[in-house]
Amino acid sequence: MHTIALRGPWEISVAENDSPSDRHELPSMPPPGEQQLAKTLKPPVQLSDLVEFSAGSVRFTRWFNCPTGLTPNSIVHISLHPPLVPGELSLDGQLLTTWQEGPAQVKHDITARLQPRMQLSITVNITAETSPAATLLPDTVRLEIS
Repeated sequence: MHTIALRGPWEISVAENDSPSDRHELPSMPPPGEQQLAKTLKPPVQLSDLVEFSAGSVRFTRWFNCPTGLTPNSIVHISLHPPLVPGELSLDGQLLTTWQEGPAQVKHDITARLQPRMQLSITVNITAETSPAATLLPDTVRLEIS
C-alpha cells in the first residue's frame, strides 16, 4: 500500500449558526487588537486556533490532484482518524460519510469518483461545550492506494 498525506494547507470557513446565510470566510486580516487568523491552516487544528469562535460549523477544504501511476486494479481510499466532535466528509460536494463522536477511523473508497482535480471537505460541528483543546482537523488525513 502507498499513502499520500494531505497535510495542507487547508482553507477554512465557519458558520456561526450553521445556516448558509451565516457562512463566511474567516478574514485574512483581523481587526486591530485581535489575534491573527490565517485563511489557510495546516493540521492539526484545535478549536483554540479559531480565537473567539464558540459554536456552529467549521469546514476545512483542500484541493488535491488524482494520484499518478494508478493501474486498472488500483483502489484509492480516503482515510482519517476523525476528531471527537460530530462531522462529515465530502468529496467534490458529495457526502461520503458522517460521524457522531469520532470513530477510531473513517475509510472511504473513492476509486469510482477519481477526477484530475478533487476537493475534499471535512465539516465539524462545534457546541458551547466543545473543549478549546479539541482537535477539529486531524493530521491523519491521507490517500491510501492499494
